[in-house]
Amino acid sequence: MSINKLLFYISLFSRVIPGFILFIFSGTIVAGIHLLKPVLLEMKTFHHFCQPDQKTCETQILWINLLPIGIAAGVNATSILMGIAHDKWGGKRAYLIILVLLMTLSGILFSLFLAWDKLWQNFFWAPALLGVILVNSSAGLFFLLMSYAFVPGVSTRLSTILQSIFVTGWDLCASVFFIHVGLFKLGVPLLYSLLLTFTLSGAIWMIFVLLSKVSPYEEKPMEEEAESTPMIPMDNQPTPQTSAWSNILSPTFLVLFFWKTVSFLWFVTFIGTVYDRAYFLSGGNQEVADHHTYVFSVIFPFVGAICGLFSGIVLYYIRLSSIILTVLSTVSCILITIPYLPAQYATYVIFSAWRIFSFQFVYSFVKEFYPITQFGVLTTIQFSVAGLIAYSSWGINAFVFRVLNGDFFIVNVGMSVISFVAHLMFIGVVFVKSHQQRKASEEAQSVQDASSEL
Repeated sequence: MSINKLLFYISLFSRVIPGFILFIFSGTIVAGIHLLKPVLLEMKTFHHFCQPDQKTCETQILWINLLPIGIAAGVNATSILMGIAHDKWGGKRAYLIILVLLMTLSGILFSLFLAWDKLWQNFFWAPALLGVILVNSSAGLFFLLMSYAFVPGVSTRLSTILQSIFVTGWDLCASVFFIHVGLFKLGVPLLYSLLLTFTLSGAIWMIFVLLSKVSPYEEKPMEEEAESTPMIPMDNQPTPQTSAWSNILSPTFLVLFFWKTVSFLWFVTFIGTVYDRAYFLSGGNQEVADHHTYVFSVIFPFVGAICGLFSGIVLYYIRLSSIILTVLSTVSCILITIPYLPAQYATYVIFSAWRIFSFQFVYSFVKEFYPITQFGVLTTIQFSVAGLIAYSSWGINAFVFRVLNGDFFIVNVGMSVISFVAHLMFIGVVFVKSHQQRKASEEAQSVQDASSEL
C-alpha cells in the first residue's frame, strides 16, 4: 500500500469514526421509539380516552401506536429531501451544521413534548412533527456516513466493511433507548435522560463538524467519479446519460419500489404492534406483553448488530443476498402466523435479521447498478414512497382492534402472502440486472481485447 493511500484511509476514518460513535446517541428515536409504549402506558398518556376504572383501553393504545408509526413513516416519506440535498451539497460544512442544529433543537423539543404527556395530548401533531425533523436530520447524518463507503479511492472491500460498521452502529441506537427506559424504571424522569442525550451529542457533534477537514466528496467531484466508474446499460440505454427520473420510472426500479414498499409496511406494522400481539396471545396479560416488548427491544438491536458485522460482505454477492433475504422473510412470515406465544421469540430473531439485510440492500442495489451522482435521489425516493404508504399501518391497527378484536392472524397471513410475492419479483430483478452487468462487462472486455490487438 502506498503512503498516499494510507494517508487517505487515515483521513477517511478520522472524519467518519468519531462522528459516527457520537451519532449512535443521536439516532435513538428512529431505532428505538417502539420501546416507549410500556413507558407511555405507565405515564397514562392518552388515558383520558378510557373509563376512570380502566387501566388501559383500545383507543388509548391506538393513539400511542400513532407516534412510532407517524415518525417511522414520516421520516421515510420526507427522506427524498435528504437525498436531493445529499446529491447537491454532499458533505459540505454548512450542510452538516444545519443537520446538527435540526437534530439537536428538534430532539430537545421532542423530549419536552414526550415527557409532558398533557401537552402532548393537546398538541399531538407537535411531537410527531418534531420526531420527523429529528429523525430526518439524524438519518441525513447517517446517510452521509453511508455514502462515505462509496467515495473515490475506497476499495470495494473497504466499502463493504464501512457499510457493515455503519449499519451495526445504527442498530445499536435502539439499545441506547433501552437505557432511557431502564433509567425511567429506576425513577429518573424521561425528560432528563433525553435532554442530556440530545444536548451533549448535539454539542459534541457540532464541535466535530467545525473542527473536521474537508469531506471526501469535496476532494474529487462526484461527476468525475461517475465518469470513471463503469456502469451497465439501463433499459438498453447508457446509464451515465439516463436521468434520475428515467431510471425511477423504468420497470426494474418499479419492481424495486413494490418490494421496498411492501417490506417497509410489514416492518412498521410489526414493530408497532409487538406489545399488542403479545397482549392478545397472552389473553390480556399486561405483564407478559411488557416482557415481550422488552425482549424484542433487546433482540432487535443486537441481532441486527451481529448481522450488520458481516452484512456488507454478504451484500457484495448481490444475487446470494437476495436469496437470503427471501428465505429470512418467508421464515419470519411463517413463524408469525403461529398463534403460540413462545414461538414469537424465534420470530423476533428472524425478523431482526431480515430487517438488517433488507434495509441495507437498497444502498447496495443502487450503488451496484446506478450512477453515484444519483445515489441520494434513487435511494431516498424508495423510502419516501414506502413511508407514505406505511401510514396505512395505523388503519390496519384500527381494523384489527375494532373489527377483529385484537387478533392479527388474518393480517399476518395477508401480509405474508404479499411479502412472499414481492420478494420473488425482487429476486427476478436482481438476477436480470446481474446478467446484464456480466454481459456488458464481457462485451467491454471483448472490445478492449480487439483494440489491443490492433
